[in-house]
Amino acid sequence: MTDPSEQQRAAIRNACVNLRRLLASVRPPDMPAILQQVRQIESAALMASPDQFPAIRKRFECLISQLQKIDAGDGEKIITHSRWQQFFGGT
Repeated sequence: MTDPSEQQRAAIRNACVNLRRLLASVRPPDMPAILQQVRQIESAALMASPDQFPAIRKRFECLISQLQKIDAGDGEKIITHSRWQQFFGGT
């Protein structure tokens, strides 16, 4: 049986990988700063104790929320429903 902490780490790591792939496809103007935030979230998850995962997930969710409001430079927001479907596969 897999350790729940390891499952949470893997889930956050996978989400960060998907987000980096999405960002690479869009190449928003603020990409370096956004990627730094993604790295910080991923790094925090690698070192987190079980009780810290809710806060890390909240940071990721807040970043996603911000990216839904920031223009990607192509007339759409960085995260749109179709981009989310393409890179995350869910709603």
